[in-house]
Amino acid sequence: MNRHRWGQVAAERIALAERILALSPPEWDRPSRCQGWRVRDVLGHLVHLAETPLRARVREGHRRDPARGLGGRPVPELCRRLREAAASRHTGMASVALSEVITHGDDMLRPLGAAMTVTPDVAVAVLRQLRRVDRLAARWAFGGRPHRGVTLAATDVGWTSGRGPRVEGRALDLVALLANRRGAIDALTGPGVARLPEYGQRASGPPAPPPG
Repeated sequence: MNRHRWGQVAAERIALAERILALSPPEWDRPSRCQGWRVRDVLGHLVHLAETPLRARVREGHRRDPARGLGGRPVPELCRRLREAAASRHTGMASVALSEVITHGDDMLRPLGAAMTVTPDVAVAVLRQLRRVDRLAARWAFGGRPHRGVTLAATDVGWTSGRGPRVEGRALDLVALLANRRGAIDALTGPGVARLPEYGQRASGPPAPPPG
């Protein structure tokens, strides 16, 4: 399974690089869903994650400088580097790397009126990983609170998690919720929505892509 998951990581990185390369130069400079970060900055963040060994990233702490610097590089170069590093395993865990590329890909594309295209298997794997983070380290990872007392249910894939009133939405909408993304609540329905912690999801997004 782990080998299969790493194969998915590589495929998603390559596919995302092609999607971003196909955008227009003005779109590369548009704001992403991460407050204060352009599309190209988030792309630089993904390149940094793919190219840099985990030990080196731990030494860096959560400084934003590496991604900021890469965001200033030409976007075609960044797309090439993401493709070339697609098979890297520096993150250490395939499920973490997969959640990074899907979450950040959606961060870049959704403000442009586009969307990630993911298989049900990938969507469920990402939801499971983010749900684990949500339960164990939501505040550290995403600057939010865990989503307790509700059932999260993806309407387009077979995945539910939790107990309590239902919160329903597409898989990527729930990914945005679990990652504390701006506007996430607005795309969800169900009686459990009223119980969701509103730590900025309607008015503002996280200050930066989540650490990884």
